[in-house]
Amino acid sequence: MSVSLGNIAALRTGFTFRGPGGVPVVSEGDLLVIQGKDVDPTSPLLHLRYDGGTPVHQTDVPDWQNEELRWGEILVMARGPKNYAAAVQETPERPLIASASFHVVTPDRSKVDPFFLAWQLNEDAAQNYLRQNNSGTTIPMIRQSVLAATPIHLPPLHVQREIAGLLALVEEEKRLQLQIDECRRQALRAAAYSHH
Repeated sequence: MSVSLGNIAALRTGFTFRGPGGVPVVSEGDLLVIQGKDVDPTSPLLHLRYDGGTPVHQTDVPDWQNEELRWGEILVMARGPKNYAAAVQETPERPLIASASFHVVTPDRSKVDPFFLAWQLNEDAAQNYLRQNNSGTTIPMIRQSVLAATPIHLPPLHVQREIAGLLALVEEEKRLQLQIDECRRQALRAAAYSHH
């Protein structure tokens, strides 16, 4: 069955910083602002880079509790050539908020698995729809109303959860492969430099 995203999720836009230069830069802050550079777009279930994020003070974000990202919420890149989606999968030490570069999607978990939904939003069908319906000439941009109308293929919830589980395994395999590759590189380096 195919449904519109807006029928299975609530949408809002990330927080807009009004001051000059956008996000204020502070060395120690009690909130982290997620921007485009903090998302790893190479993963099947996109990960936020938790070593990333720009610290800001809570005083810079009035009503920050309503902006705070929760587990299972999905960030969709609002500007640029690819409107990739990233699910919040961990709870970091400091509260996270999304910058205005993103739309924030809060799935209705009685209807849709958040990680299945993030995967669907990254699939060709959704990406093609977004590409065909973006606005803006120099930097393409997706309006919230367009995102809300994105068609989502929705199998039964138990099937969605099975797919989400498979995606998590793919993700884990990829992470382990990176570790293996790094160990190999270190072993080769050690072998090359041990014979002086």
